[in-house]
Amino acid sequence: QNEGYEWLWWLYSNGLHGLLADDMGLGKTHQAMAILTAIKASLDGNSKFLIIAPTTVLDHWLNKINEFAPQLNPILHYGNNRLENLDILKNENRTIVSSYGVVLRDIQELSKIPLNAVILDEAHYIKNKNTATYMAVSKLKTDFRVCMSGTPIENNLSELKNLFDFLLPGYLGSDEFFNRHFLSSIEKDLDSEEESKLLQLIHPFKLRRSKSAVLDDLPEKVENKQYCDLSA
Repeated sequence: QNEGYEWLWWLYSNGLHGLLADDMGLGKTHQAMAILTAIKASLDGNSKFLIIAPTTVLDHWLNKINEFAPQLNPILHYGNNRLENLDILKNENRTIVSSYGVVLRDIQELSKIPLNAVILDEAHYIKNKNTATYMAVSKLKTDFRVCMSGTPIENNLSELKNLFDFLLPGYLGSDEFFNRHFLSSIEKDLDSEEESKLLQLIHPFKLRRSKSAVLDDLPEKVENKQYCDLSA
């Protein structure tokens, strides 16, 4: 996790952006909190961050931030009364935690707020650049973009291309160029030379650790049962 944080800091310090693609359970959330904390400190606390995640993990993000990095001053931007947050977000240094659906609906206002970093959790939500969600998050104004996903490629290499077009627009060329040189060559022709070229291109901007690679460092599995009462 410390190596991941140092890599993220290297990206931020050099005006670059990246894809954190560790397997699930290896601490992507903690690495994200660490880099946001460091950025906030480097800016003397004058920072605004946006974390976009699936609705099901919004509470998880808030709980983790409040437990490990309360100085990030999180605020949940979700629900029917969320528009009341916009004035707060424009005038205060906060970490906004919101969902892909809400960001899509509120993008006109959110795109007006200068952000120091945007974190996309479960970034495969924007694997298709033709969706309204992809177009919306591309409008956000930020100094630093990070995509986090344990499954950056679910179907084909075009999904990886779309993530990189969000992170580093134009870096992997046009869709036509990418399809001709990489997608067709690698997926259809199994061209190992072209695959090696693509791996070299994305290597500085992608960090991935598998559970098998860090098995000796992982703690024993902990099971934590929690019960909740359902409302009517």
